Amino acid sequence: MVDILELYQLAGNQGHDVYCYTDENLSAVSIKNSEDGSCAIAINPYQLESPVDEKYKLAHELGHCETVSFYTRCSPFDL
Repeated sequence: MVDILELYQLAGNQGHDVYCYTDENLSAVSIKNSEDGSCAIAINPYQLESPVDEKYKLAHELGHCETVSFYTRCSPFDL
């Protein structure tokens, strides 16, 4: 099983920047830079319930970055 440090290392090795942010409406988000294709992940530490929750959210956002699967305004799945 992959631990949290390995996920952060994977993000760094793949060129994905991970940031800490404090938006009260979101616990985690990832975005793709349309100019260079890089990905950024932001995680709100104030909305994490546990280290397991942090691991889950980081893995989820890494999944978006690795598969280039992001929600868009045109997506029927964007809630």
